Amino acid sequence: MSFFSFLKSLFSRKKKPIETIACPFCLRENLKEAKQCVGCKREIAENYKRHYAREKLMAIPIIGFSQTGKTVFVDSVACTLFDLTDKQFWKDLNITPIDSETESWIEGDILPSRARGQAPLPNGKEDNFRRVLLAKNIPLWKDRILCLRDVAGEHFQTFTFASEVQEFCIQSKCAIFIIDVNDVLNNPTRRFDTLFDKYVRTIVEAKAQLAGRKIVMVLAKADLYRNRLPQDLIDYLDNDPLYRIPQSAKSPYQINLSDPAALSHHAKVTLPMIDSQLATWVGSLENGGPQLNSKAKSEGVEIRYTLVSGWGSNPDQGADVKPLRMLDPLTWLLEFHSREG
Repeated sequence: MSFFSFLKSLFSRKKKPIETIACPFCLRENLKEAKQCVGCKREIAENYKRHYAREKLMAIPIIGFSQTGKTVFVDSVACTLFDLTDKQFWKDLNITPIDSETESWIEGDILPSRARGQAPLPNGKEDNFRRVLLAKNIPLWKDRILCLRDVAGEHFQTFTFASEVQEFCIQSKCAIFIIDVNDVLNNPTRRFDTLFDKYVRTIVEAKAQLAGRKIVMVLAKADLYRNRLPQDLIDYLDNDPLYRIPQSAKSPYQINLSDPAALSHHAKVTLPMIDSQLATWVGSLENGGPQLNSKAKSEGVEIRYTLVSGWGSNPDQGADVKPLRMLDPLTWLLEFHSREG
């Protein structure tokens, strides 16, 4: 090799790419060796770094007004994941809290409160917490880092989302909206499309791309408005395949969660069918139901509806805790994330 060729090869040698990591709280990019985020200044746990991979991270803001059930939703998602580790469901599934804050929540709040049949404490604006769970060996979807950020309802009282939560919502291409149907129908200051309008404005004002984003629209507290639902949706709600509730052996909604083929059919056939029924039902309601569907379509945002009850009934009245259909929003998230990957 000539001296000229040697110099050419030396200077044309590709530089090793700089490794970065997304902060699980605000999603800003940091050098992988960073001890705390350059943006929000929160500590980045070493355990998070060890398991981090961009294709595994599912960072999801939980968006909803105060008292709509966001905290109960996050609580029930965690308990559903732990319940799925039972040998009759996903026996190879492993769920691990990835930082100390999440571990304290699981061991000191979620498991004890659920065992007592009590609701979790409401989230205040000053908390604005996030939960980070490592889920390994999920059937069909493999490994994911699930980062759920419970955004306090007070952040949605302005024209756009408050600055403290904007970056996370902008960087997350998928979000969960929690809608309290009874509140919307009975409160003259509430509409189905209000939060969606604020979400759109937040993204547009930041000059970020809106089209192609995805929203899982969770119709929460379904046990409180059963009498408003079509009978087929009531049957679907009641025939949850995971929890302790009288179930019809002939129900088409009963599935064997340990069977990958049955699980795939549920994700790709049953859930889209239920979404279509719920979209039609919401479109028949007052206070912004039809407008929500039409606005999402015109903005290029994909909305998928799910029907859940985080407690199944009111534990304050002595009823047992029986969460219903909490696996459905999680399934939509996994499906959306798989498409992006």
